Amino acid sequence: MFVAWVESLLARAKVLLSTVFILYDLEDFCRTGYERIVLIDPRINREYKMLPLEFFKLQAKHLHSDLKTRTSPSTDLGMFYGDFYYDYDPKFFDVKQLMWDLELSEEPGKLFNLMKCQHIIARLIGFNSWSELIHAPDKELELRKLIFENQNKINPQEWQMYIFDVISALDAQGVHIFSTDNERELYERTLSEYDPSDPFHRSGYLLDKKLLDAAV
Repeated sequence: MFVAWVESLLARAKVLLSTVFILYDLEDFCRTGYERIVLIDPRINREYKMLPLEFFKLQAKHLHSDLKTRTSPSTDLGMFYGDFYYDYDPKFFDVKQLMWDLELSEEPGKLFNLMKCQHIIARLIGFNSWSELIHAPDKELELRKLIFENQNKINPQEWQMYIFDVISALDAQGVHIFSTDNERELYERTLSEYDPSDPFHRSGYLLDKKLLDAAV
């Protein structure tokens, strides 16, 4: 229906779109049940809602881009791995804090590729691996996207620890059901109570939330 509408519009206006990309992503097609069509034309200003999986792929590219800004060897002491070998000039993430918290460190000969960055993004939002992320249900990916977008209000690492405590407390009471819907409800309530003046607040790793959807 959408394609037919576009063709009709073009016929009436007798204009040619500058570029039309039809993106077929087999994996996403199987997951969502439809083809995603992106129209790029300066005369058409339509907001394109990025699907969660695409969003996380983009964040991995952002991180990889930041890691490429490595400069001279660093003198900062890491909490777990001794010295950080490099300093960075990042645009998207507080790279060194992120790597510190996830117990990571780039070293000569062990530089992180895009696949490693995907794994880091997955770990940041509570998955064990990128493979686990891409096979997660859509509802869970939507929640993880919400957590990622609001990480500077609720640190995702601390949120994971909090949820672990909640599930442990429920298990101790014989309650063994805690669904994605339960977590989302709890997260949204916690988010609504966010107080930036809280002295114990610990931010996430985004340098500028407005750049979340920025192209690399």
